[in-house]
Amino acid sequence: MEKVINEFLKENEIEMTTVDSYTGKVKKIVTATNKVYFIKEKKSYENMLRETKLLYFLQKNHIPVAVPVKGSRGECYITWNNKTYCIYPKIQGDEPEDFYSRENFDYSSIIGKAIAEYHNVLASYPYEGEYEKINILDKLLIWAMPIIEECHLVDLESFKQLKRSWFKDLENDLLNLPQQIIHRDLHLGNLLFEEGQLTGIIDYDLMAIGPRIYDPCYCCIGFLNDSFYSIYRQEWLNMLIQLFKAYNKSIFLTAFELKAIPYLISLIQLILLAHHIEDGNREDVMINLQAFRWVADHYSEMERGLKFIIDDLIL
Repeated sequence: MEKVINEFLKENEIEMTTVDSYTGKVKKIVTATNKVYFIKEKKSYENMLRETKLLYFLQKNHIPVAVPVKGSRGECYITWNNKTYCIYPKIQGDEPEDFYSRENFDYSSIIGKAIAEYHNVLASYPYEGEYEKINILDKLLIWAMPIIEECHLVDLESFKQLKRSWFKDLENDLLNLPQQIIHRDLHLGNLLFEEGQLTGIIDYDLMAIGPRIYDPCYCCIGFLNDSFYSIYRQEWLNMLIQLFKAYNKSIFLTAFELKAIPYLISLIQLILLAHHIEDGNREDVMINLQAFRWVADHYSEMERGLKFIIDDLIL
C-alpha cells in the first residue's frame, strides 16, 4: 500500500501510523518532507463520491474542511485490495484543551455559533436527497433498547418504565422537529481549534438527514462525558445554555425545539450507551449510564435555563 500512496502523493518515502479512532480505519502519513496527511478507508466508492461532493461544497462556502488530495489525473481517491481510500491534508488546529477554564476561550459560545453557521450552509446543499433520513426514536426502540435491556449493568425496571412512558409520547413531536443534513458525530474530537478559533470540522462518515438540534445536543453530551468525573461537571448546564444561545443567534430555534433539547439528549445518550455495550467497553458504558441518569435528574434545571432563550424568542 505504501508504494501506491508514494506514487499518488509523488513522495519517495512515507511513514504511516494507526490513528486511535472508533473505526480503526484511519492512518496518519508523514512524508520525508514533513508533510502530514491522513488516509481513511471509505465504506464504498459511492460513499466516497457523495462525501467528496459535499466537502467541496462546504469548502466553497467557507466551512473549514479537509477535501481529499487529488492525484496526477485529478482523481481524489486510491484503490488497494478492492477497497477505496481518500487522503486528506492535516488541518491546522487541535481539540481544545482546558475546555472549562474561565481563563481560556469561551468555547461553548464559539462552538454554538460555528455549528449554526455550518448548519446554514448544509441547509442550502442542493443534493440533500442523496442522504438517508434517520428516525431516532425507531433507532432507540427497535435497536438500542433490546441491547440495553440485555446488559447486566443496567437497572432494567427503570429503563422499561422509560420505554413505556415519555419516549413513546414524544414520537410525533420528534418527527416534527425541523430536519436537515446533520453531521451526527459532532464531538470535540471532530472540532479543531487554534487560538480560540474554529479551524476544522472533520469526519463525515455518519452524515444523514435528521433533527437540526441533534448536532448541538450531541456536542453537549461530549462535553458532559469528558468532564463527568471532574470538578467541572456542574459547569455543564451553563455551557449547554451558552452554546444554544449562540446557536440561536444565527438559527432561530422554535419554542418546541428548545423544550425538546433535554429529551433529545437523553435519546442520544441511550443510543450511545447501546453502542458502548456492543463494543464491550465497560468504562464507557458506566460513564454513559451515569451521565444519562445525571441528565434525567437535572431536567428541571435544564428547562429553566432554556426557558430564558424561549422568553427571548417571545419578546
